[in-house]
Amino acid sequence: MKALSGDIGIDNPGFFTRGEGIIIDASATIEAGAYLIGPCYIGPRAIVRSGAYVREFSWICADAVVGHATEVKHSILLPGAKAPHFNYVGDS
Repeated sequence: MKALSGDIGIDNPGFFTRGEGIIIDASATIEAGAYLIGPCYIGPRAIVRSGAYVREFSWICADAVVGHATEVKHSILLPGAKAPHFNYVGDS
């Protein structure tokens, strides 16, 4: 498990990519202290709050929010979905 750091590269001007299949839309917000494990996708204007844990095979769609200390595993958060703080969303 790795926190995002300065090794994010830009292969496509609309997306940031990181090793292990992590794709982040350029308009998404990933707060400090969030953890991402790929493969996963963070869509346009999505927000992943501090302390959130987005695990493998998760798809966070446009305008969705993964709240503080929320874990998402093998799941899709549809556009505009909100998983507020201290939630677990798994296998859904």
